[in-house]
Amino acid sequence: MKKLLLNTTILLTMLSMVSMEASAHDFEVDGIYYNITSTTENTVEVTYKGDNYSSSAYSGSVVIPESVTYGEVTYSVTTIGSYAFYNYSGLTSVTIGNSVTSIGTHAFYGCDSLLSVTSLIESPFIIRSVFSVHDTLYVPKGTKALYEACRDWNEFSNIIEIELSSIDQQKMINKGEAIQLRKNYYDLNGRRISEPQRGLNILRMSDGTVHKVIKK
Repeated sequence: MKKLLLNTTILLTMLSMVSMEASAHDFEVDGIYYNITSTTENTVEVTYKGDNYSSSAYSGSVVIPESVTYGEVTYSVTTIGSYAFYNYSGLTSVTIGNSVTSIGTHAFYGCDSLLSVTSLIESPFIIRSVFSVHDTLYVPKGTKALYEACRDWNEFSNIIEIELSSIDQQKMINKGEAIQLRKNYYDLNGRRISEPQRGLNILRMSDGTVHKVIKK
C-alpha cells in the first residue's frame, strides 16, 4: 500500500512538472509572452512561448509595451529575457518601450530579417550579444551619443534620432503600434517595383536610409 502511494505521488509530481514545462511562460497578451519577475513590484519580462525558444511565436513587427495588464493586475515590462526572440527569421522590426531596463543575451540573435529596431529607451544601458543583425536603430532625439557609447548598441550601422511627443509615444505604445516608415523597393536598374523580386533588391526608407534585400 505504501509503495502504491509512493508511486502515485511520484507520478503526480512528474505530471505537474511536465505541465509546468509545457507552459513555461506565465501569460500571453496580444501575442507576446511574459514571465512574472516580481509580484510585489508587479514587473514582468518578455520571454519565448512554451518551454523552449524553438517555437515560432513571433514574426513581422513586434511592439514591446511599457506595461501590460493581465487579469486585474497591471505589470511594468522591465526585461526582455535571454533568447526571447532567438532565431525568429520572420521578425522584421521591433519597438522597445522606455520601461525596459535590461535585455538578456541572444534575445534577438538569429533574427536575420530584423532590419529595423526602434528603442524608446532614454537612458541606454550596456547589452551583450543581443543582436546578430545591426542594421538601423531608431532612438529618441538627443540620445544618439548615448547609444554610440554603449556596447552592442554602437554596432548598428545606422543610428537615427526620431522625435515623438510624450503623448504620441504613449499612444503608440498603448496601442501596440510600431513606428512605421514608408518603404520603396527598386530593382538594380533603379526602377521602382511594388514588392521585392527574386534576387537582389534595393530598399529605400522614407528616412533616407538604403538597404540591400535578397529574396530567395
